[in-house]
Amino acid sequence: MNRLFSGRSDMPFALLLLAPSLLLLGGLVAWPMVSNIEISFLRLPLNPNIESTFVGVSNYVRILSDPGFWHSLWMTVWYTALVVAGSTVLGLAVAMFFNREFRLRKTARSLVILSYVTPSISLVFAWKYM
Repeated sequence: MNRLFSGRSDMPFALLLLAPSLLLLGGLVAWPMVSNIEISFLRLPLNPNIESTFVGVSNYVRILSDPGFWHSLWMTVWYTALVVAGSTVLGLAVAMFFNREFRLRKTARSLVILSYVTPSISLVFAWKYM
């Protein structure tokens, strides 16, 4: 709408406003990711006084040929699938229970919501009196 009246784009101003957020995101996300990728190609000793050496993809070959890695990966995938499925089924069952008509339905719903809100309220008071 602004473009119709002024004849120019708001894109430079929008990018100027986004720049601090993008820099922060780059510093907190992109830089550690790039650093970890770089470290994955090095043999990095625990002692910081010893020089690290470039080993290429041998770290990847070693980890992918280790049966313990594949066992750990399988256990992680299995655990994740069970937790996601279990949480979904349990959440659906609780939602269906609270959707039925029963005598103290509003009170029960309020108590469930209260259990979510109480930690936040406690934090507010803790920060208020610090």
